[in-house]
Amino acid sequence: MQSWKGILKRMGVYDGIYNWDNVSEAFYRIIRKFIKKTDKIIELGSSTGHISYRLAKEGYNVTLLDIRKEAIKTAKQNFKKKNIKAYFICGDIFDITDKYDIAWSSGLIQCFDDPDKAKLIKKIAGITNRLILFYPDVENPNKIKGLNKKMIPGVGDAKEYDIKKIPEIIYEYFDEIYYGIAGLNEVGLDYSMYWIYARKE
Repeated sequence: MQSWKGILKRMGVYDGIYNWDNVSEAFYRIIRKFIKKTDKIIELGSSTGHISYRLAKEGYNVTLLDIRKEAIKTAKQNFKKKNIKAYFICGDIFDITDKYDIAWSSGLIQCFDDPDKAKLIKKIAGITNRLILFYPDVENPNKIKGLNKKMIPGVGDAKEYDIKKIPEIIYEYFDEIYYGIAGLNEVGLDYSMYWIYARKE
């Protein structure tokens, strides 16, 4: 298992504000394959939004959504420091009514059990026709799984559930799905990260 020193060693600083590592780079490259400058993009469960920051800096229309006030407050401060334009929503995805061209999220979907995964994907399908999801291989013995049901999904020690049905659930609400794996060597973790791109006709 990789030590914290090893993890910190592979992390760099992006634009003097954000930590940028192999995972960030892999996710960023995948997202860039599926977005256009004309897209209205929302990141769900954004935290402080380091990948969205880079996209916004490059001229993409970006909205960050997170339920945690401190995460959104920090994101606003970081974007403002460099005069980077973006939109920020502190709230629950289930309260969102605006429409977006594409939504993306990392490390969130595995924190819902299957019935709640379906509710989440149905909600996302109601606000966008295109979706990119990243989630870890929680079956890998090197992945330390969160076990705390009381934690906000996607954060810290939030409980992580089985991921086997994620493609099946997404296919109920989207017409086409494409998926891939960001492997151990690519992301520099002890386990792989999966990604799915889904779209409706």
